[in-house]
Amino acid sequence: MKFGIRLPHSGPLADAQTLRTVARHAEALGYDAVLTHDHVNWTLADKYHFYFGGLELADAHPRPTHFYDAFATMAHLAALTDRLRVISAAICLAWRHPLMVARLASTLHHLSGGRFVLGLCPGNVRTDFEVVGASWDDRSAVTDEALEVLDRALRHQGPFDYQGRFIRFTGAEISPPAPDLPWWYGGSAPAGLRRAARFCDGLIVGGPPAYLAELRRRVEALRREAGTADRPFTLAILAATSIDRDSERALALAAKTIEERERAAWMRKQRRRFSEREAALVGTPEALRRRLQEYADVGVTFVGLGFVGPSLAAVLERMELFAREVMPALAGAGARS
Repeated sequence: MKFGIRLPHSGPLADAQTLRTVARHAEALGYDAVLTHDHVNWTLADKYHFYFGGLELADAHPRPTHFYDAFATMAHLAALTDRLRVISAAICLAWRHPLMVARLASTLHHLSGGRFVLGLCPGNVRTDFEVVGASWDDRSAVTDEALEVLDRALRHQGPFDYQGRFIRFTGAEISPPAPDLPWWYGGSAPAGLRRAARFCDGLIVGGPPAYLAELRRRVEALRREAGTADRPFTLAILAATSIDRDSERALALAAKTIEERERAAWMRKQRRRFSEREAALVGTPEALRRRLQEYADVGVTFVGLGFVGPSLAAVLERMELFAREVMPALAGAGARS
């Protein structure tokens, strides 16, 4: 099992020096990757939608609305590190032209020396669509076409045409292609699982172990139907993470984050299946080792950690505690994926 850190490229701790500090600290501690998320519009209404630090930090900040672009952030940090992978969790396809995504993805893949994982999703924040003039109602159909375009653009050499309902062009070519660039799909709706099975090399979602086991069974069946079952496939999770040697303190630190995520509109679909508390990693190092073994037992091989903490220094300490007392116990776990 491998572990990554969800970056502070949005929210009250978002700034260039903090990003560099976190990435270098993650690499030094033996983490596998850092992860970004992706949006275009960001206002005070979104102040709790970040994944590094505590939500109390946003309350104390006069305007916690900094948001650094996912691709630019990943490129910058890939250039500053030697081993760390950069993973988008996930790039929103339905308000972007897929050829632009292909160009950015190809560039980052090659310039990082193959350390980029392209996580993809339709997009889950309506205001992103509104400000760029994209259709919220058509996002699923647009995503299907975008994936077809990306598949042709990144995995094959030479010019091509595409004539869909929403996307149309002639004579496009993305060079160099990136046929070995891994794609992970972010989403668990039936249409999303079909996309993951047909186009992608992994699935990255949140949820408790039993839910992940169910998704794995469904994706495996869909991959057999799609004729892609012979390809390696990664089952990955994203989880809010609060670790402390005192279990009550770990829970208290995570309480506001869990409470707000339960209310968030962008989490509404997940709440129909499980609570945020069930999906979070909260407790002592021993408790987290047990919980992560449950994930490993259902085939999870990558975990993106959204560390909660009252300050940058506190989160860096928690990253170190997790690396020293949790990661070694899971080093060989989840090898089924």
